[in-house]
Amino acid sequence: MPADSTWTTLVYARNFAETLTFSYNSGKAASGMTSPLWVFLLGGTSWLLGSGTPLPEIAQLGGLLAAIGASALAYLLVKDLTVVKRY
Repeated sequence: MPADSTWTTLVYARNFAETLTFSYNSGKAASGMTSPLWVFLLGGTSWLLGSGTPLPEIAQLGGLLAAIGASALAYLLVKDLTVVKRY
């Protein structure tokens, strides 16, 4: 069972994928989500892949890809900052 914030995000994403509006209850536009960019990305991906796409799996895959990308960027940053410069 997802946590409250996660559940709310998934409900907003599902409604965004179905109606292309930000709403918690279908047909009533609202902006009570805590992470609108994540709702937009999940809902947009679900909309592109089709209505039967399971949102929790999309969220897990998106989180994994974001973690891998952040790790790669952190590695490059540390590598750049710790290089020994010889004159």
